[in-house]
Amino acid sequence: MTLQDFIYLFGYGLCHQLPERSLEAGGIYFAVCARDTGTHIGFAAALIAAAIQFAWLRRANKPVPGNLPAVPAIVCLALLILPMAFDGLTSYIGLRETTNLIRYIT
Repeated sequence: MTLQDFIYLFGYGLCHQLPERSLEAGGIYFAVCARDTGTHIGFAAALIAAAIQFAWLRRANKPVPGNLPAVPAIVCLALLILPMAFDGLTSYIGLRETTNLIRYIT
């Protein structure tokens, strides 16, 4: 089994893995498409930021929040999904063509 085969096997259950929608490095395509790559990197960055914040709060002997964020914060976070939804929907129904850069950023 080659490295390319392993990468495709790893991402098989996560993504459609279309080569024209996937980022490439050194002749090897990513296991997921550009949009999923951006989503996974953003999720990992959020987990790292949260871990750093909690470690800082514990070190400073400050209370660690245990409740969900306030409703305005949840609405704001939900609105941040709109660019990805707009890009995906308009390209899916054929109104316009999207690029890997747009997929990655959204």
